Amino acid sequence: MKTKTKKYCKCGCGEVIVCDRTYVNGHCWNDPEYRKKLSDSAKTKVFTKEHRENLSKGHKGIKYHQSEKEQKRLSEWAKKLWDNPEYCAKMIKLGRSGRKHTKAAKKKMSKSRLALKERQGYLVSPETRKKLFKMSKKRWEDPEYKERVIKATFEAAMILPNKPEKKLRRILNKLFPGEYKYVGDGSVLIGHKSPDFINVNGQKKLIEMFGDYWHSKERTGLSKKEHRKQRQKHFSKYGYKTLVIWEHQLYDNVAKVKERVKNFHGLQS
Repeated sequence: MKTKTKKYCKCGCGEVIVCDRTYVNGHCWNDPEYRKKLSDSAKTKVFTKEHRENLSKGHKGIKYHQSEKEQKRLSEWAKKLWDNPEYCAKMIKLGRSGRKHTKAAKKKMSKSRLALKERQGYLVSPETRKKLFKMSKKRWEDPEYKERVIKATFEAAMILPNKPEKKLRRILNKLFPGEYKYVGDGSVLIGHKSPDFINVNGQKKLIEMFGDYWHSKERTGLSKKEHRKQRQKHFSKYGYKTLVIWEHQLYDNVAKVKERVKNFHGLQS
């Protein structure tokens, strides 16, 4: 009895093909020769006007032929692949990791997106937006995910503390050395919210520095009083007293701000 010789994927990945194929499913795109052949074929092919119109519509409305059982099997198979660190590293390397688009390419992509939006009236369909919103909302309900994203956002900003926060920090360090620490960079989260300054000497007290623009009614939809009370109410659930100082107060009357800070610090916890 003859034994079948193993047939390997043509892309060079080293994986064995178990059926009569040239590539493992999806690996044809890893082969430069295949991509060049396909590109040359597309350049020489003449499309009719009707064909071009159908291509411009994309795949909207096309239903895949796989059964639910087959889709589930493929999904589980893909998950197992991505659980392998070596596979992840390999796919990232094959992708566009570390590459940058040229200015000409960016301009071309921008024009293409604008043309698509003008033709359809949107870039992402309402149905897709609803699905993405539900997925995002579900992920946001996970406390670990929420905290990780908030901290990553603060780290990406790389501009903290800002000028008003620096000025307030100098005042606090002068009045109460070693009492208050700046944590507005997301290093401390209380109920998934990041205060600006926290007392580190036994008192459950917070000081918030509200910027006139970022905490304005136009941005928050709340009046100054409502916004202040909302923040104080949130932190009070965790046993903290909160003092809110507005940016304009810091610059208009610094003496009054110092007096408010002294009175707040003197309050019994």
